[in-house]
Amino acid sequence: MNACKYIPGAAAFLTALYFLGVMIPPSDPEGGFHLQKFGRLPIVDRGRVQPIDTFARINLMLVNEGQTFKEFRTWQDFKDNNTKTAAALKWLLDSMAYSTPVDYALEKESRQSPVAFHHHVLRIENDQVRDLLHLEARPGFYRYTLAEIQPRFMEYQEEAERIQEIDSKSHKLYEAKMMQLGQRLRICLGLIQGSSPLVVPPAGPGKGKEWMSLRDSLVGMLQQQAPPGNDGLRHWLRMLVAYREGNAEAFNKSLDEYTHLVADLVPQSSARMELEVFSNNFNPTAHCRVLYGALFMLACLSWVVWPQTLNRAVFWTMVVVLAVHTFALVSRMVVQGRPPVTNLYSSAVFIGWTGVLTCLFVERFYRNSMALAVGALVGFCSLVIAYYWSLDGDTLQMMQAVLDTNFWLATHVTTMVYGYSTTIIAGWMGAAYILLGLFTPVLAKGGATQLSKATYGVICFAMFLSFVGTVLGGIWADQSWGRFWGWDPKENGAILVVIWNALILHARWAGIVKQRGIAVLAVFGTVITAWSYVGTNQLGVGLHAYGSTEGTLRNMLLFDALMIVIMLLGLTPLRLWTSFRPSVHQNVQPPIR
Repeated sequence: MNACKYIPGAAAFLTALYFLGVMIPPSDPEGGFHLQKFGRLPIVDRGRVQPIDTFARINLMLVNEGQTFKEFRTWQDFKDNNTKTAAALKWLLDSMAYSTPVDYALEKESRQSPVAFHHHVLRIENDQVRDLLHLEARPGFYRYTLAEIQPRFMEYQEEAERIQEIDSKSHKLYEAKMMQLGQRLRICLGLIQGSSPLVVPPAGPGKGKEWMSLRDSLVGMLQQQAPPGNDGLRHWLRMLVAYREGNAEAFNKSLDEYTHLVADLVPQSSARMELEVFSNNFNPTAHCRVLYGALFMLACLSWVVWPQTLNRAVFWTMVVVLAVHTFALVSRMVVQGRPPVTNLYSSAVFIGWTGVLTCLFVERFYRNSMALAVGALVGFCSLVIAYYWSLDGDTLQMMQAVLDTNFWLATHVTTMVYGYSTTIIAGWMGAAYILLGLFTPVLAKGGATQLSKATYGVICFAMFLSFVGTVLGGIWADQSWGRFWGWDPKENGAILVVIWNALILHARWAGIVKQRGIAVLAVFGTVITAWSYVGTNQLGVGLHAYGSTEGTLRNMLLFDALMIVIMLLGLTPLRLWTSFRPSVHQNVQPPIR
Protein backbone atom coordinates (compact mmCIF):
# COMPACT_ATOMS: atom_id res chain seq x y z
CA MET A 1 0.00 0.00 0.00
CA ASN A 2 2.93 2.35 0.57
CA ALA A 3 3.58 2.25 -3.17
CA CYS A 4 0.18 3.89 -3.78
CA LYS A 5 1.45 7.20 -2.45
CA TYR A 6 3.77 7.46 -5.47
CA ILE A 7 1.00 6.93 -8.03
CA PRO A 8 -0.20 10.60 -8.18
CA GLY A 9 3.31 11.93 -8.69
CA ALA A 10 4.11 9.25 -11.23
CA ALA A 11 0.90 9.99 -13.19
CA ALA A 12 1.68 13.71 -13.32
CA PHE A 13 5.31 13.05 -14.29
CA LEU A 14 4.36 10.65 -17.09
CA THR A 15 1.82 13.17 -18.42
CA ALA A 16 4.47 15.90 -18.46
CA LEU A 17 6.86 13.49 -20.17
CA TYR A 18 4.22 12.71 -22.79
CA PHE A 19 3.74 16.42 -23.54
CA LEU A 20 7.49 16.96 -23.80
CA GLY A 21 7.64 14.12 -26.32
CA VAL A 22 4.84 15.32 -28.58
CA MET A 23 5.98 18.94 -28.57
CA ILE A 24 9.35 18.12 -30.18
CA PRO A 25 9.06 19.69 -33.64
CA PRO A 26 9.80 17.59 -36.73
CA SER A 27 13.18 18.23 -38.34
CA ASP A 28 14.15 18.57 -41.98
CA PRO A 29 16.06 15.67 -43.59
CA GLU A 30 19.75 16.18 -44.33
CA GLY A 31 19.55 15.88 -48.10
CA GLY A 32 15.85 16.43 -48.71
CA PHE A 33 13.55 19.40 -49.08
CA HIS A 34 13.56 21.66 -46.00
CA LEU A 35 9.77 21.84 -45.75
CA GLN A 36 9.73 22.71 -42.04
CA LYS A 37 11.77 25.82 -42.73
CA PHE A 38 9.63 26.56 -45.77
CA GLY A 39 6.50 26.35 -43.59
CA ARG A 40 7.71 29.26 -41.45
CA LEU A 41 7.78 31.70 -44.40
CA PRO A 42 5.36 34.60 -43.89
CA ILE A 43 2.48 35.14 -46.33
CA VAL A 44 -0.71 37.20 -46.19
CA ASP A 45 -4.23 35.79 -46.37
CA ARG A 46 -7.42 37.70 -45.55
CA GLY A 47 -5.40 40.60 -44.20
CA ARG A 48 -3.36 38.55 -41.70
CA VAL A 49 0.36 37.84 -41.90
CA GLN A 50 0.77 34.15 -41.12
CA PRO A 51 3.20 31.30 -41.79
CA ILE A 52 2.53 29.43 -45.01
CA ASP A 53 2.24 26.27 -42.89
CA THR A 54 -0.90 27.72 -41.28
CA PHE A 55 -2.34 28.70 -44.66
CA ALA A 56 -1.76 25.17 -46.00
CA ARG A 57 -3.35 23.51 -42.96
CA ILE A 58 -6.40 25.80 -42.93
CA ASN A 59 -7.13 25.47 -46.63
CA LEU A 60 -6.59 21.71 -46.73
CA MET A 61 -8.96 21.51 -43.75
CA LEU A 62 -11.57 23.48 -45.71
CA VAL A 63 -11.12 21.28 -48.77
CA ASN A 64 -10.46 17.90 -47.19
CA GLU A 65 -11.80 18.27 -43.61
CA GLY A 66 -8.39 17.21 -42.36
CA GLN A 67 -4.89 18.70 -42.09
CA THR A 68 -3.32 15.69 -43.84
CA PHE A 69 -4.37 13.68 -46.86
CA LYS A 70 -3.99 10.14 -48.21
CA GLU A 71 -1.62 10.01 -51.16
CA PHE A 72 -2.14 7.20 -53.70
CA ARG A 73 -2.33 6.80 -57.47
CA THR A 74 -5.44 4.74 -58.14
CA TRP A 75 -8.56 3.84 -56.22
CA GLN A 76 -7.38 0.25 -56.18
CA ASP A 77 -4.26 1.38 -54.31
CA PHE A 78 -6.53 2.81 -51.62
CA LYS A 79 -8.52 -0.42 -51.40
CA ASP A 80 -5.25 -2.34 -51.05
CA ASN A 81 -4.09 0.11 -48.35
CA ASN A 82 -1.19 1.12 -50.57
CA THR A 83 -1.26 4.71 -49.33
CA LYS A 84 0.82 7.12 -47.33
CA THR A 85 -0.19 10.11 -45.25
CA ALA A 86 1.07 13.43 -46.64
CA ALA A 87 1.21 16.85 -44.97
CA ALA A 88 -0.73 19.93 -46.01
CA LEU A 89 2.48 21.63 -47.18
CA LYS A 90 3.02 18.93 -49.81
CA TRP A 91 -0.47 19.49 -51.22
CA LEU A 92 0.17 23.23 -51.33
CA LEU A 93 3.60 22.90 -52.99
CA ASP A 94 2.29 20.37 -55.50
CA SER A 95 -0.36 22.94 -56.43
CA MET A 96 1.90 26.01 -56.53
CA ALA A 97 4.82 24.32 -58.31
CA TYR A 98 2.64 23.59 -61.34
CA SER A 99 0.87 26.94 -61.27
CA THR A 100 0.61 29.26 -64.27
CA PRO A 101 3.38 31.66 -63.10
CA VAL A 102 5.84 28.76 -62.79
CA ASP A 103 4.94 27.56 -66.29
CA TYR A 104 5.77 31.06 -67.53
CA ALA A 105 9.06 31.08 -65.63
CA LEU A 106 10.02 27.86 -67.40
CA GLU A 107 9.01 29.50 -70.72
CA LYS A 108 6.72 26.62 -71.58
CA GLU A 109 3.17 25.55 -71.03
CA SER A 110 2.82 22.42 -68.93
CA ARG A 111 1.78 19.47 -71.08
CA GLN A 112 0.54 17.54 -68.09
CA SER A 113 -2.05 18.47 -65.51
CA PRO A 114 -0.64 19.64 -62.16
CA VAL A 115 0.24 16.94 -59.66
CA ALA A 116 -2.38 18.40 -57.32
CA PHE A 117 -5.04 17.53 -59.92
CA HIS A 118 -4.57 13.89 -58.90
CA HIS A 119 -4.61 14.27 -55.12
CA HIS A 120 -7.76 12.85 -53.50
CA VAL A 121 -8.54 15.86 -51.32
CA LEU A 122 -11.97 17.16 -52.39
CA ARG A 123 -14.52 15.79 -49.97
CA ILE A 124 -17.93 15.26 -51.63
CA GLU A 125 -20.30 13.26 -49.45
CA ASN A 126 -23.64 14.38 -50.92
CA ASP A 127 -25.22 11.79 -53.26
CA GLN A 128 -26.89 14.37 -55.52
CA VAL A 129 -23.67 16.32 -56.05
CA ARG A 130 -21.80 13.12 -56.88
CA ASP A 131 -24.55 12.09 -59.31
CA LEU A 132 -24.26 15.44 -61.09
CA LEU A 133 -20.51 14.90 -61.51
CA HIS A 134 -20.88 11.16 -62.31
CA LEU A 135 -18.69 10.15 -59.38
CA GLU A 136 -18.80 6.75 -57.74
CA ALA A 137 -19.63 6.45 -54.05
CA ARG A 138 -16.66 5.77 -51.78
CA PRO A 139 -18.06 4.86 -48.35
CA GLY A 140 -15.79 5.87 -45.51
CA PHE A 141 -13.61 8.13 -47.67
CA TYR A 142 -15.55 10.34 -50.14
CA ARG A 143 -12.46 12.18 -51.42
CA TYR A 144 -12.10 12.94 -55.13
CA THR A 145 -9.59 14.61 -57.42
CA LEU A 146 -9.82 17.65 -59.66
CA ALA A 147 -9.07 15.36 -62.58
CA GLU A 148 -12.21 13.33 -61.80
CA ILE A 149 -14.36 16.45 -61.66
CA GLN A 150 -12.87 18.15 -64.73
CA PRO A 151 -14.94 16.26 -67.39
CA ARG A 152 -18.21 17.45 -65.80
CA PHE A 153 -17.04 20.91 -64.78
CA MET A 154 -19.29 22.73 -67.28
CA GLU A 155 -22.38 20.93 -65.91
CA TYR A 156 -21.31 21.90 -62.41
CA GLN A 157 -20.88 25.56 -63.38
CA GLU A 158 -24.32 25.75 -64.98
CA GLU A 159 -25.96 24.23 -61.90
CA ALA A 160 -23.92 26.47 -59.57
CA GLU A 161 -25.04 29.58 -61.48
CA ARG A 162 -28.66 28.50 -61.11
CA ILE A 163 -28.25 27.98 -57.36
CA GLN A 164 -26.53 31.36 -56.91
CA GLU A 165 -29.74 33.07 -58.03
CA ILE A 166 -31.60 31.48 -55.09
CA ASP A 167 -31.58 33.23 -51.73
CA SER A 168 -28.99 31.48 -49.55
CA LYS A 169 -31.51 31.29 -46.68
CA SER A 170 -33.70 29.08 -48.89
CA HIS A 171 -30.94 26.63 -49.80
CA LYS A 172 -31.68 22.97 -49.17
CA LEU A 173 -28.98 20.43 -48.31
CA TYR A 174 -28.10 19.72 -51.94
CA GLU A 175 -27.78 23.40 -52.81
CA ALA A 176 -25.70 24.11 -49.68
CA LYS A 177 -23.34 21.26 -50.57
CA MET A 178 -23.01 22.59 -54.12
CA MET A 179 -21.96 25.98 -52.74
CA GLN A 180 -19.56 24.25 -50.37
CA LEU A 181 -17.97 22.40 -53.28
CA GLY A 182 -17.65 25.72 -55.11
CA GLN A 183 -15.66 27.14 -52.21
CA ARG A 184 -13.38 24.09 -52.22
CA LEU A 185 -12.81 24.33 -55.96
CA ARG A 186 -11.94 28.03 -55.68
CA ILE A 187 -9.29 27.23 -53.08
CA CYS A 188 -7.68 24.52 -55.22
CA LEU A 189 -7.84 26.50 -58.47
CA GLY A 190 -6.57 29.66 -56.75
CA LEU A 191 -3.37 27.84 -55.84
CA ILE A 192 -2.95 26.33 -59.31
CA GLN A 193 -3.59 29.67 -61.02
CA GLY A 194 -1.18 31.49 -58.68
CA SER A 195 -3.80 33.95 -57.43
CA SER A 196 -3.65 32.77 -53.83
CA PRO A 197 -2.12 33.31 -51.33
CA LEU A 198 -0.27 36.64 -51.23
CA VAL A 199 3.33 35.42 -51.01
CA VAL A 200 5.46 38.19 -52.55
CA PRO A 201 6.39 40.78 -49.89
CA PRO A 202 6.77 44.54 -50.46
CA ALA A 203 9.97 45.49 -52.23
CA GLY A 204 11.23 47.48 -49.28
CA PRO A 205 10.78 50.69 -47.30
CA GLY A 206 9.09 53.38 -49.36
CA LYS A 207 8.35 51.01 -52.27
CA GLY A 208 4.78 50.02 -51.39
CA LYS A 209 3.35 48.02 -48.53
CA GLU A 210 1.09 45.62 -50.39
CA TRP A 211 1.78 41.90 -50.56
CA MET A 212 0.98 40.30 -53.91
CA SER A 213 0.15 36.87 -55.29
CA LEU A 214 2.51 35.12 -57.71
CA ARG A 215 0.22 35.90 -60.64
CA ASP A 216 -0.32 39.57 -59.84
CA SER A 217 3.33 40.13 -59.03
CA LEU A 218 4.41 38.54 -62.32
CA VAL A 219 1.85 40.57 -64.31
CA GLY A 220 2.94 43.74 -62.53
CA MET A 221 6.59 43.11 -63.27
CA LEU A 222 5.87 42.42 -66.94
CA GLN A 223 3.90 45.65 -67.13
CA GLN A 224 6.62 47.42 -65.11
CA GLN A 225 4.13 48.31 -62.40
CA ALA A 226 6.07 46.44 -59.73
CA PRO A 227 9.37 47.80 -58.38
CA PRO A 228 12.22 46.06 -60.23
CA GLY A 229 14.24 45.85 -57.00
CA ASN A 230 11.86 43.35 -55.41
CA ASP A 231 13.57 39.94 -55.52
CA GLY A 232 10.74 38.17 -53.69
CA LEU A 233 9.07 36.94 -56.89
CA ARG A 234 12.37 35.65 -58.34
CA HIS A 235 13.14 33.66 -55.18
CA TRP A 236 9.64 32.18 -55.12
CA LEU A 237 9.84 31.12 -58.76
CA ARG A 238 13.27 29.56 -58.20
CA MET A 239 12.01 27.60 -55.20
CA LEU A 240 8.93 26.33 -57.00
CA VAL A 241 10.86 25.40 -60.15
CA ALA A 242 13.41 23.51 -58.03
CA TYR A 243 10.63 21.69 -56.19
CA ARG A 244 8.92 20.84 -59.48
CA GLU A 245 12.15 19.42 -60.85
CA GLY A 246 12.90 17.51 -57.65
CA ASN A 247 16.09 19.49 -57.00
CA ALA A 248 16.27 19.66 -53.21
CA GLU A 249 19.68 21.41 -53.18
CA ALA A 250 18.50 24.28 -55.38
CA PHE A 251 15.23 24.52 -53.43
CA ASN A 252 17.02 24.76 -50.09
CA LYS A 253 19.52 27.33 -51.43
CA SER A 254 16.75 29.59 -52.75
CA LEU A 255 14.83 29.08 -49.51
CA ASP A 256 17.83 30.23 -47.43
CA GLU A 257 18.32 33.30 -49.61
CA TYR A 258 14.64 34.21 -49.48
CA THR A 259 14.52 33.69 -45.69
CA HIS A 260 17.28 36.30 -45.25
CA LEU A 261 15.49 38.65 -47.62
CA VAL A 262 12.11 38.41 -45.92
CA ALA A 263 13.71 38.73 -42.47
CA ASP A 264 14.99 42.17 -43.50
CA LEU A 265 11.65 43.20 -45.04
CA VAL A 266 9.33 42.01 -42.26
CA PRO A 267 11.56 41.44 -39.21
CA GLN A 268 8.72 41.85 -36.72
CA SER A 269 6.93 38.73 -37.95
CA SER A 270 9.71 36.10 -37.65
CA ALA A 271 9.24 35.31 -33.93
CA ARG A 272 5.46 35.02 -34.32
CA MET A 273 5.93 32.75 -37.34
CA GLU A 274 8.15 30.44 -35.27
CA LEU A 275 5.64 30.29 -32.40
CA GLU A 276 2.66 29.72 -34.68
CA VAL A 277 4.34 26.89 -36.58
CA PHE A 278 5.44 25.32 -33.29
CA SER A 279 1.82 25.44 -32.07
CA ASN A 280 0.62 23.98 -35.37
CA ASN A 281 2.96 21.00 -35.02
CA PHE A 282 2.34 20.56 -31.28
CA ASN A 283 -1.48 21.07 -31.47
CA PRO A 284 -1.83 21.33 -27.66
CA THR A 285 -5.65 21.52 -27.58
CA ALA A 286 -5.94 18.15 -29.36
CA HIS A 287 -3.78 16.43 -26.74
CA CYS A 288 -5.56 18.21 -23.88
CA ARG A 289 -8.91 17.13 -25.30
CA VAL A 290 -7.95 13.46 -25.23
CA LEU A 291 -6.46 13.65 -21.74
CA TYR A 292 -9.46 15.49 -20.30
CA GLY A 293 -11.65 12.65 -21.56
CA ALA A 294 -9.39 10.07 -19.91
CA LEU A 295 -9.31 12.06 -16.64
CA PHE A 296 -13.10 12.23 -16.58
CA MET A 297 -13.31 8.43 -16.68
CA LEU A 298 -10.63 8.08 -13.99
CA ALA A 299 -12.42 10.60 -11.76
CA CYS A 300 -15.63 8.56 -12.09
CA LEU A 301 -13.68 5.37 -11.39
CA SER A 302 -12.37 6.88 -8.13
CA TRP A 303 -15.90 6.71 -6.70
CA VAL A 304 -15.68 2.92 -6.93
CA VAL A 305 -12.03 1.96 -6.28
CA TRP A 306 -8.96 3.63 -4.74
CA PRO A 307 -10.82 6.88 -3.94
CA GLN A 308 -7.94 8.77 -2.33
CA THR A 309 -5.18 7.54 -4.65
CA LEU A 310 -7.10 8.12 -7.89
CA ASN A 311 -8.39 11.46 -6.61
CA ARG A 312 -4.88 12.78 -6.06
CA ALA A 313 -3.61 11.24 -9.31
CA VAL A 314 -6.40 12.86 -11.34
CA PHE A 315 -5.93 16.19 -9.55
CA TRP A 316 -2.20 16.54 -10.19
CA THR A 317 -2.44 15.15 -13.71
CA MET A 318 -5.15 17.69 -14.47
CA VAL A 319 -2.84 20.44 -13.18
CA VAL A 320 -0.26 19.38 -15.78
CA VAL A 321 -2.87 19.27 -18.56
CA LEU A 322 -4.16 22.70 -17.49
CA ALA A 323 -0.61 24.07 -17.78
CA VAL A 324 -0.48 22.94 -21.42
CA HIS A 325 -4.00 24.31 -21.95
CA THR A 326 -2.66 27.60 -20.58
CA PHE A 327 0.16 27.50 -23.12
CA ALA A 328 -2.41 27.10 -25.89
CA LEU A 329 -4.21 30.23 -24.69
CA VAL A 330 -1.08 32.32 -24.16
CA SER A 331 0.47 31.35 -27.51
CA ARG A 332 -2.70 32.47 -29.30
CA MET A 333 -2.56 35.78 -27.43
CA VAL A 334 1.07 36.34 -28.43
CA VAL A 335 0.53 35.44 -32.10
CA GLN A 336 -2.66 37.49 -32.44
CA GLY A 337 -1.65 40.31 -30.11
CA ARG A 338 -5.08 40.12 -28.48
CA PRO A 339 -6.70 39.03 -25.20
CA PRO A 340 -7.75 35.36 -24.96
CA VAL A 341 -11.31 35.68 -26.34
CA THR A 342 -11.74 37.08 -29.85
CA ASN A 343 -14.14 34.66 -31.60
CA LEU A 344 -16.27 31.58 -30.97
CA TYR A 345 -13.32 29.20 -31.27
CA SER A 346 -11.19 31.05 -28.72
CA SER A 347 -14.18 31.45 -26.40
CA ALA A 348 -14.63 27.66 -26.34
CA VAL A 349 -10.93 27.18 -25.52
CA PHE A 350 -11.22 29.85 -22.79
CA ILE A 351 -14.39 28.32 -21.31
CA GLY A 352 -12.63 24.97 -21.07
CA TRP A 353 -9.65 26.59 -19.36
CA THR A 354 -11.70 28.57 -16.84
CA GLY A 355 -13.90 25.53 -16.21
CA VAL A 356 -10.97 23.29 -15.32
CA LEU A 357 -9.32 26.03 -13.23
CA THR A 358 -12.51 26.65 -11.26
CA CYS A 359 -13.14 22.96 -10.66
CA LEU A 360 -9.57 22.39 -9.47
CA PHE A 361 -10.11 25.21 -6.95
CA VAL A 362 -13.39 23.66 -5.75
CA GLU A 363 -11.78 20.22 -5.49
CA ARG A 364 -9.20 21.55 -3.05
CA PHE A 365 -12.04 22.03 -0.54
CA TYR A 366 -14.09 18.85 -0.99
CA ARG A 367 -11.70 16.23 -2.44
CA ASN A 368 -14.41 13.81 -3.54
CA SER A 369 -13.57 13.83 -7.29
CA MET A 370 -16.96 15.31 -8.21
CA ALA A 371 -15.53 18.70 -9.17
CA LEU A 372 -12.69 16.90 -10.96
CA ALA A 373 -15.18 14.91 -13.03
CA VAL A 374 -17.16 18.04 -13.92
CA GLY A 375 -14.00 20.00 -14.75
CA ALA A 376 -12.63 17.24 -16.98
CA LEU A 377 -15.99 16.92 -18.73
CA VAL A 378 -16.25 20.68 -19.31
CA GLY A 379 -12.66 20.76 -20.59
CA PHE A 380 -13.28 17.83 -22.93
CA CYS A 381 -16.61 19.09 -24.30
CA SER A 382 -15.41 22.66 -24.79
CA LEU A 383 -12.34 21.53 -26.75
CA VAL A 384 -14.47 19.20 -28.88
CA ILE A 385 -16.71 22.18 -29.69
CA ALA A 386 -13.61 24.30 -30.39
CA TYR A 387 -12.35 21.66 -32.82
CA TYR A 388 -15.57 21.69 -34.83
CA TRP A 389 -15.59 25.48 -34.90
CA SER A 390 -12.00 25.42 -36.17
CA LEU A 391 -13.25 23.65 -39.33
CA ASP A 392 -14.72 26.96 -40.51
CA GLY A 393 -11.27 28.42 -41.29
CA ASP A 394 -8.60 30.56 -39.66
CA THR A 395 -9.15 30.78 -35.90
CA LEU A 396 -6.80 33.79 -35.72
CA GLN A 397 -8.53 35.82 -38.41
CA MET A 398 -8.73 39.61 -38.40
CA MET A 399 -11.14 41.02 -35.83
CA GLN A 400 -14.68 42.18 -36.50
CA ALA A 401 -14.79 45.98 -36.42
CA VAL A 402 -17.13 45.97 -33.41
CA LEU A 403 -14.59 43.90 -31.41
CA ASP A 404 -11.44 45.75 -32.45
CA THR A 405 -10.42 46.99 -29.01
CA ASN A 406 -8.07 45.18 -26.66
CA PHE A 407 -9.30 46.94 -23.52
CA TRP A 408 -12.91 45.80 -23.77
CA LEU A 409 -11.90 42.37 -25.05
CA ALA A 410 -9.76 41.97 -21.92
CA THR A 411 -12.46 43.25 -19.54
CA HIS A 412 -16.05 42.83 -20.72
CA VAL A 413 -15.60 39.84 -23.05
CA THR A 414 -13.37 37.73 -20.79
CA THR A 415 -15.48 38.50 -17.70
CA MET A 416 -18.72 37.67 -19.50
CA VAL A 417 -17.35 34.45 -20.98
CA TYR A 418 -16.02 33.45 -17.54
CA GLY A 419 -19.54 34.09 -16.24
CA TYR A 420 -20.90 31.77 -18.93
CA SER A 421 -18.28 29.18 -17.97
CA THR A 422 -19.13 29.17 -14.26
CA THR A 423 -22.86 29.03 -15.01
CA ILE A 424 -22.23 25.99 -17.20
CA ILE A 425 -20.08 24.41 -14.46
CA ALA A 426 -22.87 24.94 -11.92
CA GLY A 427 -25.31 23.36 -14.37
CA TRP A 428 -23.13 20.30 -14.88
CA MET A 429 -22.71 19.99 -11.11
CA GLY A 430 -26.50 20.07 -10.85
CA ALA A 431 -26.70 17.40 -13.56
CA ALA A 432 -24.14 15.31 -11.64
CA TYR A 433 -26.26 15.66 -8.48
CA ILE A 434 -29.37 14.42 -10.32
CA LEU A 435 -27.75 11.58 -12.26
CA LEU A 436 -25.55 10.32 -9.42
CA GLY A 437 -28.33 10.59 -6.89
CA LEU A 438 -30.89 8.88 -9.09
CA PHE A 439 -28.81 6.01 -10.42
CA THR A 440 -25.94 5.45 -7.94
CA PRO A 441 -25.35 5.44 -4.16
CA VAL A 442 -22.44 7.93 -4.53
CA LEU A 443 -24.30 10.84 -2.89
CA ALA A 444 -25.12 8.90 0.27
CA LYS A 445 -23.32 9.71 3.52
CA GLY A 446 -22.57 13.38 2.90
CA GLY A 447 -21.87 13.39 -0.82
CA ALA A 448 -25.11 15.22 -1.61
CA THR A 449 -24.37 18.02 0.85
CA GLN A 450 -20.84 18.53 -0.45
CA LEU A 451 -21.91 18.64 -4.09
CA SER A 452 -24.81 21.00 -3.33
CA LYS A 453 -22.53 23.37 -1.42
CA ALA A 454 -20.04 23.37 -4.30
CA THR A 455 -22.85 24.12 -6.79
CA TYR A 456 -24.12 26.97 -4.62
CA GLY A 457 -20.63 28.48 -4.36
CA VAL A 458 -20.08 28.33 -8.11
CA ILE A 459 -23.48 29.98 -8.72
CA CYS A 460 -22.48 32.85 -6.41
CA PHE A 461 -19.30 33.32 -8.44
CA ALA A 462 -21.24 33.06 -11.72
CA MET A 463 -23.70 35.69 -10.51
CA PHE A 464 -20.87 38.12 -9.73
CA LEU A 465 -19.04 37.58 -13.04
CA SER A 466 -22.13 37.73 -15.25
CA PHE A 467 -23.37 40.91 -13.54
CA VAL A 468 -20.00 42.69 -13.78
CA GLY A 469 -19.56 41.52 -17.38
CA THR A 470 -23.01 42.81 -18.37
CA VAL A 471 -22.38 46.23 -16.79
CA LEU A 472 -19.01 46.49 -18.56
CA GLY A 473 -20.75 45.60 -21.82
CA GLY A 474 -23.21 48.43 -21.29
CA ILE A 475 -20.37 50.90 -20.73
CA TRP A 476 -18.68 49.68 -23.92
CA ALA A 477 -21.97 50.02 -25.82
CA ASP A 478 -22.37 53.57 -24.51
CA GLN A 479 -18.91 54.51 -25.76
CA SER A 480 -19.28 52.74 -29.12
CA TRP A 481 -22.95 53.25 -30.02
CA GLY A 482 -24.08 56.08 -27.73
CA ARG A 483 -26.47 54.03 -25.60
CA PHE A 484 -25.98 51.87 -22.51
CA TRP A 485 -28.75 49.39 -23.32
CA GLY A 486 -30.63 48.70 -26.55
CA TRP A 487 -32.42 45.34 -26.00
CA ASP A 488 -30.13 43.71 -28.57
CA PRO A 489 -30.51 39.88 -28.58
CA LYS A 490 -27.02 39.44 -27.13
CA GLU A 491 -27.76 41.97 -24.40
CA ASN A 492 -31.02 40.20 -23.59
CA GLY A 493 -29.17 36.90 -23.35
CA ALA A 494 -26.59 38.36 -20.98
CA ILE A 495 -29.21 39.84 -18.64
CA LEU A 496 -31.10 36.53 -18.66
CA VAL A 497 -28.00 34.78 -17.30
CA VAL A 498 -27.77 37.40 -14.51
CA ILE A 499 -31.48 37.13 -13.68
CA TRP A 500 -31.44 33.33 -13.60
CA ASN A 501 -28.41 33.14 -11.31
CA ALA A 502 -30.04 35.75 -9.06
CA LEU A 503 -33.28 33.76 -9.05
CA ILE A 504 -31.47 30.61 -7.88
CA LEU A 505 -29.72 32.48 -5.08
CA HIS A 506 -32.91 34.20 -3.89
CA ALA A 507 -34.83 30.92 -4.01
CA ARG A 508 -32.14 29.33 -1.84
CA TRP A 509 -31.99 32.24 0.63
CA ALA A 510 -35.79 32.28 0.97
CA GLY A 511 -35.87 28.53 1.62
CA ILE A 512 -38.00 27.87 -1.47
CA VAL A 513 -35.49 25.31 -2.73
CA LYS A 514 -32.77 23.25 -1.11
CA GLN A 515 -30.32 20.72 -2.49
CA ARG A 516 -32.41 19.12 -5.22
CA GLY A 517 -34.04 22.42 -6.18
CA ILE A 518 -30.67 24.13 -6.64
CA ALA A 519 -29.53 21.24 -8.84
CA VAL A 520 -32.61 21.39 -11.08
CA LEU A 521 -32.49 25.18 -11.43
CA ALA A 522 -28.74 25.11 -12.12
CA VAL A 523 -29.27 22.64 -14.96
CA PHE A 524 -31.71 25.03 -16.64
CA GLY A 525 -29.05 27.73 -16.30
CA THR A 526 -27.05 25.87 -18.96
CA VAL A 527 -30.01 26.18 -21.36
CA ILE A 528 -30.14 29.95 -20.83
CA THR A 529 -26.37 30.23 -21.16
CA ALA A 530 -26.36 28.25 -24.42
CA TRP A 531 -28.92 30.70 -25.80
CA SER A 532 -26.95 33.74 -24.66
CA TYR A 533 -23.57 32.30 -25.71
CA VAL A 534 -24.32 31.07 -29.23
CA GLY A 535 -28.07 31.11 -29.78
CA THR A 536 -28.37 34.87 -30.19
CA ASN A 537 -25.76 34.80 -32.96
CA GLN A 538 -27.94 32.49 -35.04
CA LEU A 539 -30.75 35.06 -35.32
CA GLY A 540 -28.78 37.13 -37.83
CA VAL A 541 -30.06 40.38 -36.33
CA GLY A 542 -28.67 42.93 -33.93
CA LEU A 543 -25.27 44.52 -33.46
CA HIS A 544 -23.73 41.29 -32.14
CA ALA A 545 -24.71 38.96 -35.02
CA TYR A 546 -21.17 38.05 -36.05
CA GLY A 547 -20.72 34.50 -34.77
CA SER A 548 -23.14 32.33 -36.76
CA THR A 549 -21.79 28.94 -37.83
CA GLU A 550 -23.38 26.10 -39.76
CA GLY A 551 -25.04 23.45 -37.61
CA THR A 552 -24.69 25.41 -34.35
CA LEU A 553 -28.44 25.95 -33.89
CA ARG A 554 -29.20 22.24 -34.31
CA ASN A 555 -26.49 21.23 -31.85
CA MET A 556 -27.62 23.86 -29.35
CA LEU A 557 -31.20 22.57 -29.47
CA LEU A 558 -29.98 18.99 -28.93
CA PHE A 559 -27.95 20.14 -25.93
CA ASP A 560 -30.96 22.03 -24.53
CA ALA A 561 -33.15 18.95 -24.98
CA LEU A 562 -30.62 16.84 -23.05
CA MET A 563 -30.54 19.35 -20.19
CA ILE A 564 -34.34 19.48 -20.01
CA VAL A 565 -34.49 15.66 -19.85
CA ILE A 566 -32.02 15.76 -16.92
CA MET A 567 -34.21 18.39 -15.23
CA LEU A 568 -37.26 16.16 -15.59
CA LEU A 569 -35.30 13.27 -14.09
CA GLY A 570 -34.50 15.54 -11.17
CA LEU A 571 -38.22 15.98 -10.47
CA THR A 572 -38.82 12.26 -9.91
CA PRO A 573 -39.80 11.35 -6.32
CA LEU A 574 -36.84 11.02 -3.95
CA ARG A 575 -37.94 7.54 -2.89
CA LEU A 576 -36.85 6.39 -6.35
CA TRP A 577 -33.34 7.85 -6.01
CA THR A 578 -30.72 5.18 -5.35
CA SER A 579 -28.68 7.44 -3.05
CA PHE A 580 -31.67 8.29 -0.83
CA ARG A 581 -33.59 5.02 -0.50
CA PRO A 582 -34.27 4.49 3.23
CA SER A 583 -34.29 0.73 2.76
CA VAL A 584 -30.71 0.85 1.50
CA HIS A 585 -29.30 3.70 3.58
CA GLN A 586 -31.07 3.70 6.92
CA ASN A 587 -29.06 6.62 8.28
CA VAL A 588 -29.39 8.85 5.24
CA GLN A 589 -31.74 11.81 5.55
CA PRO A 590 -32.99 12.60 2.03
CA PRO A 591 -32.88 16.25 0.97
CA ILE A 592 -36.19 18.03 0.57
CA ARG A 593 -37.47 20.08 -2.33
